[in-house]
Amino acid sequence: MSTNSKTTTSPKKILKSVFGYPEFRDKQEHIINATLEGKDSLVIMPTGGGKSLCYQIPALCTEGFTSVSYTHLRAHETSLH
Repeated sequence: MSTNSKTTTSPKKILKSVFGYPEFRDKQEHIINATLEGKDSLVIMPTGGGKSLCYQIPALCTEGFTSVSYTHLRAHETSLH
């Protein structure tokens, strides 16, 4: 994910107001903050681990355009069999 705009809303506020969760899971907050700081991340989590919030929340926290590159490796693996 690359962001070229300033942060307008805190990730924690978006988590609660948009998604209804009071707290982040495991490393979600760390991943989100790294993204908002403009750092690249490779995030590997199990199904249901909360990956989508790691790119949705930074997009909602910033103004302007946000680009997300997402590869679902499992889909590629099963299509090869």
